[in-house]
Amino acid sequence: MNRRYFLLATGSVIASLLFASCTSSQNQSTSTPTSQNVSASQQTNKVKVGVLSVIAEDILKFIQKELAPSQGLEIQIVQLSDWVQVNTALKSGEIDAKPHL
Repeated sequence: MNRRYFLLATGSVIASLLFASCTSSQNQSTSTPTSQNVSASQQTNKVKVGVLSVIAEDILKFIQKELAPSQGLEIQIVQLSDWVQVNTALKSGEIDAKPHL
């Protein structure tokens, strides 16, 4: 029972982190010529997410296959071995997001 709540909470946090990080980049490009506008369904935003645990990776794989395409996201999962690597990769720009566990 506790595992189910943990997985649900972790999935919710990861999904909201991914969707929140993508919306800010879309708002920055407000002045584009009309001839270059592409509908939102045709645009894909790439997001690299660094993960440590198998649980977070499994949740992200589900999101990657089932939810991300309908939202115009392309999720790349980067497996890292410890939190120091995750924080270093996030600061250097190698990854765009990390799950909060």
